[in-house]
Amino acid sequence: MVRSALVLIAAISLVACGGKSTATTAPQFVDTFSVAGSWTGCITESNGACAPVSMTLADSSVSDTSAVVTGSGNWLHNVAIHGKLFDARVTLNASATDVLQGWTFTGTVAGNSVAGNMTIPGNDSTFAAVFTRSP
Repeated sequence: MVRSALVLIAAISLVACGGKSTATTAPQFVDTFSVAGSWTGCITESNGACAPVSMTLADSSVSDTSAVVTGSGNWLHNVAIHGKLFDARVTLNASATDVLQGWTFTGTVAGNSVAGNMTIPGNDSTFAAVFTRSP
């Protein structure tokens, strides 16, 4: 009797497991990055001192991986900012009415921080710059 029950259970299990199997694929995630918000940070000067900087940015998505960036800030002068975001890379250009040359910042977004390099008008050097987004 027990043996018959085991055979019956095994047969039911085989029938239940039979049939076509379908492949299961893992969902694909697309990382989306944004630089919208208020940011504060510093430019590390050649003597190691921190020159405080700030900016407020908005971005408008062009696609899942890119956006146009606009804003304003204080990068040692009051500046108008425009640029682009592609994946986690952001390039920002800034201009001030009283300065003939413009600033350029290129960095990588990681959560609520952006780290990269900035060039400053009238200076042939590149400076490290880090910004943190306010909550």
